[in-house]
Order: sequence, then structure tokens, then C-alpha cells
Amino acid sequence: MPESLRTAMIEAFAEFFDLTTEEKQVYNIKNVFDRVSHGTSYSLTMKEERYWRDFLRIHLHPEFNSPAKPSGFRKISEEFCRQSREILSELLRAIWQSLELEVSFMEESLGLKSSNQILVGNLYPPCPQPELVLGMPPHSDPCLLTLLMQNNAFHGLQVLHNGRWVVTQLVTDSLLILTGDFLEIVSNGRYKSICHRVMVSNESTRISVGTSLSPPLENIIAPAPGLVEGSNSPAVFPGFTFKEFVALKCQNISKSSVMDLIKNM
Repeated sequence: MPESLRTAMIEAFAEFFDLTTEEKQVYNIKNVFDRVSHGTSYSLTMKEERYWRDFLRIHLHPEFNSPAKPSGFRKISEEFCRQSREILSELLRAIWQSLELEVSFMEESLGLKSSNQILVGNLYPPCPQPELVLGMPPHSDPCLLTLLMQNNAFHGLQVLHNGRWVVTQLVTDSLLILTGDFLEIVSNGRYKSICHRVMVSNESTRISVGTSLSPPLENIIAPAPGLVEGSNSPAVFPGFTFKEFVALKCQNISKSSVMDLIKNM
């Protein structure tokens, strides 16, 4: 993926976030399945956890969507969608091979031709009291894989590793790949979904852009038969559709990961 495209995609999101409140509120989020949704969480008056983020989320595939403004956003995001989808699909093929599963069966079993691709841009402006808020709370992504990039600002992304939060230094001209919940399910736990969170700064404005691949909404995702049939490894997870799983994540108000809660359900 050329640097020019990566830069243009980040700049296009920056232009969207610079639109007036009236222009952006057309896309104010109503539910998690909105085709184009905008939201914000700048308030420091919330009673419990406080978040400091402005976001735009767009469903790119199987039906392409785009905000009307800024001009040029649609063309840039179409090309970014195409190239990032190729990268993620190739990585999934490699993962499938690493699990010693038939790659020819992968597209059918994961429903890749009609899979969901979502594009999210996040704006984390300078916060006067960064010690009181999070950009995003600890979470894992409800997808197979997420491709992530950011501008050269504060390194706010942290991943949970061996019980410790580790700052992720995004290397210049690189793309970061996060494994998601559905990859953990389909691999029967051999690949783990990455728990991560976002911190904010009182000096820097951070913009991140992520795009993820997920199974079609009605497809049942379960441990791959080749990993559990005729082996000594029973299925760790039950099967879920994308809709069912997202509903479980939204309903989960415990401190435990939803992945831990659904094991052996």
C-alpha cells in the first residue's frame, strides 16, 4: 500500500473531523449497524469511565458507503478499501495455512466474498486532564483481523501482554495488524484476540484509521472442523453469528472479557 494512499486516507478523516457540527451530526450514531455513523465522547462529567474520542465508522463491504463530505473522501476510501482488503485476505490465507487447513475451503467457511469490511477513523484531540480519561477502554475487536495505521503523534495504543499494558510504537511506513475475536473462535483459541486500549495526551492530536474484516452477519462462525473433528482438541467455543456475538459484547457489563465468558457455553 503506497504511502500516498495511507496519507490521503488519514487526511480525509482529518477533513471530516474539521467539518462543522451541523455537517457531522447528519451521521450521528443511532445503532451499531448504521451504514455511516459519527459519535463523540469528550465529556469529563460522566460518573464512571470517561472517554475522549471523536469517531467516524463506515461500512465498506459488501455494500460500499461513504459520507458526502469532504469531497474526495469516497474515491480515497474506495481505493483504500480495495488494497487493505487484499492485504487482510492474504494474511488470512497465511493464517489458514499455519493451522494446516485447506486454503481452498477458507473463503467458503469464512464467507470472505460477502464479508463485512468496516472502516473507522478516530480523533483523539489534546485533553487537559489525560490522567482522568481514556481514548478507548480495554477491548478486543469483533472481527477476524484489523489493519491499523496512525499519524505521527502521541503513541497512545497499548496492548495487554502477560498482564501488563505495553505501549505500541507504530513504525513509520508500517501497518499494524490486530487479531480479532472471530479469529480466536475459528482457530479454536490457537490465535488470541488482542486486548488493547487507547491513552490520550495533553499536547498531541492523534488520528488513527483502522479497517477490519468480519464474517457476514448471518454466517455462523465456530471452530474450524479440521481443528476439532477426529482430534484430541474439543471445541472451546460455540458457534455464533456476527449479530449474536456483537449483541453479547454490547450486553457484557462485567470486567471479564466476552471471550472468557463464552468459552464452553
